[in-house]
Amino acid sequence: MPREHTPRVIGNRVLLTLWLAAAIGVALLPFATLSPNRLVSGQPVMLWQALPGWQLGGLGLIAAGLLLAALARGMTPRVACWLGLALTLPLLGLALFALGDYAQRALAEASPAPGFPRAALSGCCCWRRR
Repeated sequence: MPREHTPRVIGNRVLLTLWLAAAIGVALLPFATLSPNRLVSGQPVMLWQALPGWQLGGLGLIAAGLLLAALARGMTPRVACWLGLALTLPLLGLALFALGDYAQRALAEASPAPGFPRAALSGCCCWRRR
């Protein structure tokens, strides 16, 4: 008995899984940590608290493009890979620019205290040296 062919709803399951993992990470993990000095643990700052609207909008547009690329059907795997790479590199660049911009703004607003205030990248991708 021949099997019925059902059309695929999702174009690229791997890209969609990576997108969902990134979305959960953005929602649950802090974007940056602001501390008064290197000895004291910092306060976590979420992405939507740290960035102005234009940076959040840019990150959101690129993330929406990645989601559409994951859901698009009819693309060859090579085209899907290049499209994912073409959208991921600006996303990474804008995220790093946004972190630097946030650190500059947060440290300019910090009150002069003993020691040096510090802003650092936070989340699961950073390791702490002991």
